[in-house]
Amino acid sequence: MLHSDLILAARALLLDSPGARDTAADKLIAEADAADRYRRRFGRAHPHWGNGTLMARAGKWSLLPEPPLRDPDFSACLVSVLGALMRRGGAISHSMAAAPRSKPFRSATSALSTRPQPARIIPPSDNTDQTFAFSCPEPI
Repeated sequence: MLHSDLILAARALLLDSPGARDTAADKLIAEADAADRYRRRFGRAHPHWGNGTLMARAGKWSLLPEPPLRDPDFSACLVSVLGALMRRGGAISHSMAAAPRSKPFRSATSALSTRPQPARIIPPSDNTDQTFAFSCPEPI
């Protein structure tokens, strides 16, 4: 899951009424997950829902330009997307999970270069606790 996936999904929700955003976010994520399963099974993108990423699925919706994060509607949409991911409880397919970490490399001209790493949502270890932890990459 990349930052751009979350931003595009939030932009897709901007045209929905505030009361419908949580339902729309759940639908968006379910369709992206189904598209990923389709892609893995048939070796090609789903004809209507894309390749299984939130970016591909949200990109097929009508989108407004990206507003600043301080915009209250956009922030609410972003919260709806994150809430929908948490409601799924980690039951997302492989391509929607965090990308594998790349190993840092050293070059003669720079001290240390790494690719940015996405944060991961870690589901609760038992079914009774509904808290989630967020794992962010450690600085090297």
